[in-house]
Amino acid sequence: MISMNIKNLIRLGVWMALLNNFFVCAQEYVIDMQYKDASQKNPMQMVWHIGKKIKIRVLNEYDGKKVWSSLIADPATSTIRMYDENPENGKKIFYTISSANIQPDARFDYKRGKATVTNETKNIAGYECRKVVFNTDKFTAEFWVTSTLPDIKPWAGYFRSFPELQGMEEAGLSGFPLSSVIKDPSGSLIASFEVKQVKSGSFEPSFFDVPADYIDARMLQRK
Repeated sequence: MISMNIKNLIRLGVWMALLNNFFVCAQEYVIDMQYKDASQKNPMQMVWHIGKKIKIRVLNEYDGKKVWSSLIADPATSTIRMYDENPENGKKIFYTISSANIQPDARFDYKRGKATVTNETKNIAGYECRKVVFNTDKFTAEFWVTSTLPDIKPWAGYFRSFPELQGMEEAGLSGFPLSSVIKDPSGSLIASFEVKQVKSGSFEPSFFDVPADYIDARMLQRK
């Protein structure tokens, strides 16, 4: 028979684990990464805000002009809201789409995949990470995941062009990928990213307000 003291300690341990997981999930983080895409000339700066919603600011450079874009994923409405400036015609628009209508970049639209968690570890931006190799019929992704940060995997449906999240799900891992290199079957680079800094905290709420000079895309469609 297990004594009541041991049973109480077991219960306490379970509750402490659940409580710790609650505080980790409730805490907010700002994650600054550099993202490179083989289809674009210049690397992008992506700044993630992880909280009850996921918010991302992306800084692109087109012909010497720096342009910010923003994205807000909201599980309460199952939508993503984005606003962006077209560098070619200067139009500034915002639009909202259902997560059910989000399609992945064709380069990441794989049919078969297998993730392997390796024993390799390294420290990235102060966080211990484990290497994962995700092989698919379209690409191979080698990425590094930390289990210390809140789990981004439940958001995979919102970010279908980040196949690392599908790889994490396949491997049964929780956390956030801090570095990745994705190559096609010929070995050519498709995309890569590396987190430069992780800070506890959040953006000012107004940081993601749609600027007054942006037009709702639905208004453009009516014309």
